[in-house]
Amino acid sequence: MKARRAILLLLVALALWRPGAQAHMAADIALPQPVDHPATLPTADVYFTPELYLVTPGAVFAVTVAIQDASEIGGFQFDLLYNPAFLQADNAVMGAFLASTGRSVGAVGPEINRAAGTMRFGAFSFGSMPGPSGNGVLAQMHFTALADGATRLNLANLRVVDSSITPQEQPAQSAAALAAVGAALQTIQPLSIVSSANGVRLGWPHSVSTAATYEVWRGTTPYLIPGGLGATRQAILTPASGNLTWDDVALPDGNYFYRVWGLDADSTPISLSGSVGRFNFVLQPGQ
Repeated sequence: MKARRAILLLLVALALWRPGAQAHMAADIALPQPVDHPATLPTADVYFTPELYLVTPGAVFAVTVAIQDASEIGGFQFDLLYNPAFLQADNAVMGAFLASTGRSVGAVGPEINRAAGTMRFGAFSFGSMPGPSGNGVLAQMHFTALADGATRLNLANLRVVDSSITPQEQPAQSAAALAAVGAALQTIQPLSIVSSANGVRLGWPHSVSTAATYEVWRGTTPYLIPGGLGATRQAILTPASGNLTWDDVALPDGNYFYRVWGLDADSTPISLSGSVGRFNFVLQPGQ
């Protein structure tokens, strides 16, 4: 009976994977179709680690895709999107997480479209034991750096399903990363931060003439990357000349960090600031 179920799962995964159907990427599914269940599963985060890759032209490097707050997952699938002018996708391999409870696993893909800048990858599992929960590495994606430039790394068409006999889809959200090849990113400096009424004021010079817009991002970790795990975009500013300022008001208690990046007219990242923060410390009597 177990062997029959394993064969059925394999056939379903292979039958639903349709290579080359780039125009219908959202409809192509490499996993068993989930059935309706009450929405009781927590939301998982699928993200890159690290979130910033600084490489030289010609370098071969790996991008790690990980998950946190997984709930007995039995399979996953995503499309990784990048700018093919700066990177070339080469290959993808499974991480150890999906097989970590002893289930048999299989990869589907990668399916690479270098002209479009997409790499699709998925994996499924079968066995009598539940799939893994918690945090771990789903996959490593291998790239070659082509030329000076910066590109976002985004995940699209993300799906995570659990390992039950009638698979339930776990809600999942993705975070982005940034890959910069050569001297692609100029530095925005200084990025200043001062206290203001009920919040903080950020200030920085418009020193990169090709920056068409600036985005302000906020998070709770000092090494946040725009679009990365836990980072939220707070503002989009169009530069005129001289210095720019932005006020973050009515901040709740807590520690917050900020980063600014500049984008050209094509929304390609061309400059990035360091991180600055606002800290709240509660002093206890006698300390």
